[in-house]
Amino acid sequence: MAALWPQEFSYSELSRDQKHPKWDHVIAFHRTMKTVEAREFNDKAFLAQWDEAVETAVRHCINRIIGLIKNNGQPVENRLVGEIKMAVNTRKKQLFGPKQKDLEILKRHYNWCKALERDIKEKGIPPWCPSR
Repeated sequence: MAALWPQEFSYSELSRDQKHPKWDHVIAFHRTMKTVEAREFNDKAFLAQWDEAVETAVRHCINRIIGLIKNNGQPVENRLVGEIKMAVNTRKKQLFGPKQKDLEILKRHYNWCKALERDIKEKGIPPWCPSR
């Protein structure tokens, strides 16, 4: 499709004549722009979903650790929950770097969280995690 410049046609002419031959170019350009915008939005939405999946996986790990602490009869204060979350995120960051809007990095963070959750289930609270 050739570039369509505003000086090539008159908007007032187009608005008066619904069958103007330039309408085909305007409509094609509009559709192309909408397709490009939709593709960009889909990519952003996809990364946002992965980002949320990582956050959910971290919450599951934290909840599993808290459950083990409660099962041992120990009280769980809000401060301890925050310390556990910080420990999990710090460990994740040490291993894979900071979480970024990059699919591969988000997948690594997610997979590590899922593996941590399995380890917590099988082996208990990791030694690097606070559990007083």
